[in-house]
Amino acid sequence: MPPPWTLWFSTLSLMLLFTLFPTSLRAAEIDSFSDRDQTRPDTAERINVLINRRLEEGVRKANLLEQANAFDQVPNAICNEETLYTELRKAIFQSLTASWGLKGYSLDQQMREALTDYSLHREVEDSIYRDFGYLDAPSMRLKGLSDMVWVNGHFIGLDKLGHFFAEGWSYFEMTQAPEHSLNDAIRWGHEQEEGKFGLVTTGVFSYADLAANFNGWRFWNQIRRAHNDPLRGFWGNLFAGAQISCSFQVMASIKQRQWVYAWELKQDFDIRDYVDGAWDEGQNCSRYANTALADSVQRQLSALQRGLQCPLKPGQCQEVGARYGPWRSDLLHPRCLDTHSD
Repeated sequence: MPPPWTLWFSTLSLMLLFTLFPTSLRAAEIDSFSDRDQTRPDTAERINVLINRRLEEGVRKANLLEQANAFDQVPNAICNEETLYTELRKAIFQSLTASWGLKGYSLDQQMREALTDYSLHREVEDSIYRDFGYLDAPSMRLKGLSDMVWVNGHFIGLDKLGHFFAEGWSYFEMTQAPEHSLNDAIRWGHEQEEGKFGLVTTGVFSYADLAANFNGWRFWNQIRRAHNDPLRGFWGNLFAGAQISCSFQVMASIKQRQWVYAWELKQDFDIRDYVDGAWDEGQNCSRYANTALADSVQRQLSALQRGLQCPLKPGQCQEVGARYGPWRSDLLHPRCLDTHSD
């Protein structure tokens, strides 16, 4: 048993960490190895239904708010993109605000509840991270691990959906400023994994988180097609339309005897358009804060199965390496890159 002063120092350090960096509480981790042999129904359709309902809610509330603003003669009230994005975020995160709070972690928890019959949960003490202490991984130890689900044949953590929508929005919001590019947003994501969203609070740098962030940017970009999609190619971008459009309302215009426009959801959301092997930490490996933690994880993998190591299926590294092209070095662990280059 550790001496009392060690426990006191650990507690004081945690209090200081979460007082200075409260957003670090949103950092979550998963065990992508221990339950891979457990069968569960695929969750793609269930996730799609839930998110499409929330998108419809966001569009409806944006239109109602814009109609009220137009009645009050607020300038540029109709088809206001800022209003749309705000209401969509509030609906997706089921929050009264679009920005305040731990949005990604809150969505993670909502998904755990909604998918409880489809997901797999494991306690830290029974996971590959069992040797990570409170000083190694304070956020992981305080919050535990997120749940695992199968999505279109990929074994991913529900924390990735929080990254997809919350950090994906942060990426997109950054690229709305003309002085910032997608590469700038990706660099910001790396800084967060090096710091309060990764190594500092969980002891884990997750490349799969970065892949989810990147695809979250693609989702938010697709809402209004602000930029070309980096994964679609020339012809894909040429014929792709916005997911939500500002459309002329024929019947409302006749009834009100004036031109009426409103937001309309033109394309259903499908999580399968975004999830791939890069979201799977059993394929897109993580790195750890120090050699001792990395060695500990490898011991646990060997205990699960002799010779087990990441990536589990090198062939998937080749697939995602080809898919992400010039961004693969930013989104894939070096082991996946080595496999891709073979």
